[in-house]
Order: sequence, then structure tokens, then C-alpha cells
Amino acid sequence: MDVISTRCCGIDVHQKQITVSTLIGPADGKAKRRTKVFDTTTLGLNACRQWLQDQAIEVVAMQSTGQYWRPV
Repeated sequence: MDVISTRCCGIDVHQKQITVSTLIGPADGKAKRRTKVFDTTTLGLNACRQWLQDQAIEVVAMQSTGQYWRPV
């Protein structure tokens, strides 16, 4: 499989929280995975944004059921 991004994350969106998993690593090596849970409050979403910016995430994929993805 070809590497598209060396700094990416996936977000699973629920009503009261989001689970964010990042994969960071070289294209020719093993990526390091980190997972963190954030509240869906404004404070929680801002903390998530800052966490992703601090890691220089380039690509984000999001999964959500219903309308809960909108604030994210």
C-alpha cells in the first residue's frame, strides 16, 4: 500500500465525546499511534484542535452518525 500522508488522524464522533487517533511516522517505517478522547464542548473541541496542530497533522478523516459531526 502506498503512503499518502505521514501525519494523519481519524476522528470518531459521538454525541458527548470524540475519539481521535493519530498516525505519525516515516513512509518507510512503522508509524506511532496515539489516541485521545475529547468532550464535544467548545472547550473540548478547541483542545482537540490544538492537539492536532501541535502534532502538525496534515490529513483528517471523520466518521459520524447523524448530525453530531457539524460542530467538529
